[in-house]
Amino acid sequence: MNHLEGATSTKQTELGVNNLTNFTIPLPPLVEQERIVAKLEKLMKFCDALEANIRQGKARADSLLQTALKEALEPREEYKLTA
Repeated sequence: MNHLEGATSTKQTELGVNNLTNFTIPLPPLVEQERIVAKLEKLMKFCDALEANIRQGKARADSLLQTALKEALEPREEYKLTA
């Protein structure tokens, strides 16, 4: 907690700098931490795949929209006026 060096108080009256620097935060055993990291990495890969699918879906939707608009706005041969 180097960022507390030189501080003499906190905004919370019941928390003093001394209390914070002596406050211990319990951590799970290393094996459990590694299991948590592995699970998070798996979930992040899943999220990345979902984001890629969303991007592909949006690109496909844009392409379909452009095709639909082009077909809707282009006159068909049977409707073209001949001079």
